[in-house]
Amino acid sequence: MVVTATTEHPASRRILASVGLRIVRADQVRAGDLIVSAFHAAGLGRLHRTGYFASGPYRARPEPYDPTCGCGVCGLPDVHGPDGTVVLTTGHPWDTCDPWPADDLVLIQPRRHRPPRRPAHRATAREDLMTTHRAPLTNHHADGSLCPPDHRHTSSGKPLHPDCPGRSYSQAICTCGSWQFKGSGKGYVNESRKRHLATHTQATPSGPAVLRGLLRLDLP
Repeated sequence: MVVTATTEHPASRRILASVGLRIVRADQVRAGDLIVSAFHAAGLGRLHRTGYFASGPYRARPEPYDPTCGCGVCGLPDVHGPDGTVVLTTGHPWDTCDPWPADDLVLIQPRRHRPPRRPAHRATAREDLMTTHRAPLTNHHADGSLCPPDHRHTSSGKPLHPDCPGRSYSQAICTCGSWQFKGSGKGYVNESRKRHLATHTQATPSGPAVLRGLLRLDLP
């Protein structure tokens, strides 16, 4: 499209510098397209002249055409075309419907289509296998507070540190987020922790990692 003259309407003038203006039939306008201008009827062999709107461009909100809607415009002979009639908006920016002959030309700026949002990434089984998980073992007092690692206890949990009230329970929480274990026996909790960590078997390396392993020299 080539713009050969501007318009006296400031609201419409700004849009002329926009990229992507298109001339389409009225029945090709889609919801969200920006309607910039109509076109005056032209004689044989002459170019159509634009007819900009004093109110400026407006968004298309197509609706089914109803000649009996009572808006005062639908049903007029001027809106009937050989291919029927389309309504590009109702009540905005006009106080009536906006019916067009279906074959009338319209200058529009097509609505920008946003790319679909990508779903949140969920780790695949292979990615989960390649993640190194940890499940630290911690000791706790009866009130839930953490028992410091330097506090020593007997096998039954009685404190050997003068300021320690004693170990009430031990706990392990895995970084995978799906496992934790708590019990009064520290040894049992530790064994359960080891069994769970064994389920996070590391994936077999491939490609360059395997090649480096084959080429590595284990010197005595």
